[in-house]
Amino acid sequence: MPDLSLGQQTLWWLYRFAPDSAAYNDADAVLVAPGLDPAALRDAVSALVARHGQLGSTFVDRDGRPWRVPGPPARPPLVVREVPGTGDDALHELVRRAAVEPLALETEGPCRFTLFRRENDGVLLLVNHHLASDAISQGIVWRDLMAAYTAALTGTEPDWPPLSATYDDYLARETALVTGPGADAHAAYWRGIADGAATLALPTDRPRPASQGLRGAARHRTVPGEPVRVAAAAAGVTPFAVLTGTFQALLHRYTGEPDFLIGCPVSVRRTRALREVVGFLVNTTLLRARFTQDTTFADAMRAAQRSLTASLPHAAYPFALYNDRRPGGEPLYRVAITMVGAAPRTEQTFLHHRVRPVPVPHLAGQCDLNAQVMPAPGGALELTLRYDVDLFDAATVDRLAEHFLLLLDTACTSPDTPVARAALTTSAELDALLAYGM
Repeated sequence: MPDLSLGQQTLWWLYRFAPDSAAYNDADAVLVAPGLDPAALRDAVSALVARHGQLGSTFVDRDGRPWRVPGPPARPPLVVREVPGTGDDALHELVRRAAVEPLALETEGPCRFTLFRRENDGVLLLVNHHLASDAISQGIVWRDLMAAYTAALTGTEPDWPPLSATYDDYLARETALVTGPGADAHAAYWRGIADGAATLALPTDRPRPASQGLRGAARHRTVPGEPVRVAAAAAGVTPFAVLTGTFQALLHRYTGEPDFLIGCPVSVRRTRALREVVGFLVNTTLLRARFTQDTTFADAMRAAQRSLTASLPHAAYPFALYNDRRPGGEPLYRVAITMVGAAPRTEQTFLHHRVRPVPVPHLAGQCDLNAQVMPAPGGALELTLRYDVDLFDAATVDRLAEHFLLLLDTACTSPDTPVARAALTTSAELDALLAYGM
C-alpha cells in the first residue's frame, strides 16, 4: 500500500481525533442551468477519480500507521438528490449542510460529489478532504470534470493535459528532502525562527476548551486591490507582504505581543511535473513578527517581505518535523494567513449551461483564526476570516475585519505612520462612543 506524506499523516491523525469535524472539508459548489445529465455526470466522476489516484482511494490504519488503499471506494463518489420545487434559499441551505457532512475516509474515500436536481437547474457540490486536495487541486478537479462530462455526452475521450507525475513522485521528493544532506540546515532554520517567539493568543469571547473542537465558521470582506498594489510597488514589496505586515500589525495591536509567530500555508508544487497532480501539496511555514513603539507600517511590510523571501528555500521542509509543542501544550501558532492565487470565481458558460458559484463553508475551524486572501472580480481582493466558533462570536470577527481594513487604509495611504499610533476606531464605533457620552 502507498505511504502518506508527512502532511497527510498529520491530517489523518486530526481526522481520527475528530472524525465528525468538517474543518478539513474543502468544498465548492456551482449552480448549473439547465441542469446536468446525471448519467453523463456519473461517468465523468468515475473517469475523474480513476485519473487522480488520491481521489479514488480510501485511507486506513494498519498497525498504528496510516496507509492509502488505491482503488474505488465502497460508496460511489456521486450522490444524486432530487429536490423539485425547492426554493433558492432552501436549496442553498441543503447544499450548505451537505458541505459540512464529514467524509468517512476509510470507506467513502476523500471525495464526494452531490448533485441537487430541480426541474430546470441544479447545484453540483464537490467536497474533498484536505488530506487529498488543496486549492490548486480543486481547480484541476473542476476543469477535468467538465472535460470528462463533455466526453461522456459526445462519446469521445476527455481532452485532458497529460500527467507527467503522480502524488507518489511528490512523496519521493519529500523523502529525498528530509533524508538528504540539507535536512539539518532546513530544521535549524525553522527552529531559529521559532526560538524565543511567543505563540500568539488573541482575546477570546469564551475560555479555551481543554481540547480543540475543530468547529469553525467564516466571515468575508472585499478589499480594494488597487491601493494595495500601489503601496506594494512604492515599498518595493509584494501585495501579499503589504497584507501580511498589516495583519501582523493588527495582531500586535490586539494582543500587545512584541515578538510572535503566525502560520503561513504555502504550495509545494515546486516543479512543472507536479502542476497537474491532485493531492495535498501544501506545507505550513512560520512568519515571525517583531514590533516596537516606533515600528511603522512600512517597516512591517518590509519585514514581512524579508520573512517571506528568506523562508522560500526552506518552505518544502515538512512542518510536522519541527512542530514541537511548547511547555503547557502550546502550539507554535494559533493564527495564520495565506494567499490563494486562483482566478476569481464568476458566472461562466459551459456547453449550453450557465454556471454560477454558490458560496459554501469550507476549511473553517483548523486554528483560532485564519485569514485567506484571493483575487476577486474587478481587481479587488476577497478576505475570508475563518475562525474557531468555540472561541469567537461572529460579531467579534466582523469587528476584527473592520479594524484590519482600517489599518490597511493607513498602511496604504500613510505607510510611515507608527503602528502603535494608528487609529483603531471605526466611524461606527466612534459614533457609538459619542452616543454614550464618552
